[in-house]
Amino acid sequence: MRHFSHFALITLIVAFAACSKTHYSAPTPSNYRLHSVEIISHVNTGKIKNENYTFTYDQPARVSGYYYSSNDTAYPNMNVFFNYSASNYKVYKTYYEFNDSVLLRTDSFQVNGAGQIIEEWTPFSHNTFQYNGKTLYQMVNKDFASTIYTAADGDFYKTTSSISTDSAMKFDYFKSMGNRNGDYLQLRSFLVYGQNIYQNSHLINHTISSGYTNEITYLIDADSKITQTNATVSDSVGNVYYYTYNLAYETF
Repeated sequence: MRHFSHFALITLIVAFAACSKTHYSAPTPSNYRLHSVEIISHVNTGKIKNENYTFTYDQPARVSGYYYSSNDTAYPNMNVFFNYSASNYKVYKTYYEFNDSVLLRTDSFQVNGAGQIIEEWTPFSHNTFQYNGKTLYQMVNKDFASTIYTAADGDFYKTTSSISTDSAMKFDYFKSMGNRNGDYLQLRSFLVYGQNIYQNSHLINHTISSGYTNEITYLIDADSKITQTNATVSDSVGNVYYYTYNLAYETF
């Protein structure tokens, strides 16, 4: 939703749960997938927003949809579906009001032969994506600007914008930690696209951009799964936003 639209400055601190069998460098085992994500967010005014996503999957283990609910009346409870068309390599994402057949919105994504999203159409934007292997290289907003992701060793370490140096970001990674479900960027992508478009190899550790700071902590269980991601976002005018992501998993 709204807090996923831009990332500003992200500083991640990894918090470990003490357990003798834990191997933190290992990513989530392949037979685990996200069952649900609860997002609790509030600003320094004290207003708390609660959002819940519960996922379903198809036989090839792709996200086939999710149920979304929120305590914010500005956001209706919804059933969201991903429909995959093999004939034209497109994914259609449809939003329906819960307990109603009213179609609220349709997004569509063009994918390549590797299943990567290369073009996106929504009622609000039109974006294209390019990749260097599996790693995102460039995103172009057809109505606004292009963003270049410069990568090395499987991780992008900076972005540059075609219109403003203030939009640039720099990234560092926790190189001993393989990427997995619960990574902040991966969560953002998963909730929007049903897949991870970024594909950085390691957990993001630190980013810098103009006007924002964001400190994030991870809780990781004995099976190397991230069970909670916490973010504290502060902007240059003193606003503070707190986000807690509680993750639940299922096996398949």
